[in-house]
Amino acid sequence: MLLNQESELEVFKTKIDLRQFAISLGYRIDRRESWRGSTVLRRGADKIVVKRNRNGHYVFFSVRDDRDNGTLIDFLQRRQNLSLGAVRLRRHNRKAVSSGRYANELVRNAAGAPAASTITPPTAGPKLRARL
Repeated sequence: MLLNQESELEVFKTKIDLRQFAISLGYRIDRRESWRGSTVLRRGADKIVVKRNRNGHYVFFSVRDDRDNGTLIDFLQRRQNLSLGAVRLRRHNRKAVSSGRYANELVRNAAGAPAASTITPPTAGPKLRARL
């Protein structure tokens, strides 16, 4: 299935769990500071909050830099120094979208490691798990 550029970017924003992707890049969930509907993640001095908007997009913002916010696309552009074209055209992204294995394929290829199969948000119960 071949998607046009707009549809492809929409799939990246809605089907790839930004929390899971951030974990694959070394971020850790801060259970103490996470709350219903929002997950706080840290990596070194970087601290971000991730949630899912009403339109289904996973979005983030940095608590350290007001200019650092957006969707998975913005996250990739800033954290991996990629252009929009590079994000869209990277072979592993296109393969993940066309095959339907969005998060697992993207995370596995971007991180060079097996993808997390599940992530339980902070609202799911007392035991917050993120398996890598």
